[in-house]
Amino acid sequence: MSRELAESVAAKIADIEPVAHDLNTLTPVSIVIPCYNEEESLPYLAKTLASVETRLNDIGYTSELVFVDDKSQDDTFNVMHSLFGQHRNVQIIQHEVNKGVAGGIMTGIRAAKTEIVCSIDCDCTFDPHELVKMIPLLKEDVDMVTASPYHKDGGVQNVPGWRLLLSKGASVLYRRVLRTKIASYTSCFRVFRRSAMVNINPTAPGFHGVPEMLGLLDLDGGKIVEFPTVLAVRLFGVSKMNTLKTIVGTIKLLSHLAVLRMFGKPEPVRPTLTPATLTSVPEDLPK
Repeated sequence: MSRELAESVAAKIADIEPVAHDLNTLTPVSIVIPCYNEEESLPYLAKTLASVETRLNDIGYTSELVFVDDKSQDDTFNVMHSLFGQHRNVQIIQHEVNKGVAGGIMTGIRAAKTEIVCSIDCDCTFDPHELVKMIPLLKEDVDMVTASPYHKDGGVQNVPGWRLLLSKGASVLYRRVLRTKIASYTSCFRVFRRSAMVNINPTAPGFHGVPEMLGLLDLDGGKIVEFPTVLAVRLFGVSKMNTLKTIVGTIKLLSHLAVLRMFGKPEPVRPTLTPATLTSVPEDLPK
């Protein structure tokens, strides 16, 4: 994608007249966007996020964006700066080495300055506008809200059959291993309580770090709820999933989580939640 196209999209976004809101009365949330070779997706995402921000304002939230470039091999980092670099509510972070999608999300969570943190797919395979419905589900006793296309009220569009079979089969096994019984464990589209996630350390490579994040939170006693939504095939670029590596990695991760649960994992003391912890990060919270 050319730099000229990115700058053109950025200019159009800047021309949008914002709706007047008293920012002091809005609850701040952070939206983390991990990116790896996503130069083609970013202009579409930029226009989508402008709309999402307006809708969040309308229901009482103000958003801060945290972009994490996971050592892309294309022009992702420069396009990111062209589209978002001049915005005051944007952080742009670049990994020195590739850490995988979960590594990108965890970098964003730790860099976030709010207690409510969301993660979305850069390619918009899940509609980011659904955050308007997902964020309010993060009640005082909930630590994660995760998108669930395999929920009875969810759905998929134009997703290859082999991928559906693989994902649904993995979900059956995750339900046997983990305490949390939901329909889907592998979605990147989530809303988190930062204080519950900041010390989670997923180590599985590639896409497997995403269900590992959920699994480790589950084993820590965190409460996880699902939100039924629709998963669509990506509009730009190509999928980075390798089928054989995905199968092998899933088996290894399930074995790891099963061992952790079998031999016990001490239940942490859950933080006392107050209205203040829902809007900002306490000063003594680990960074």
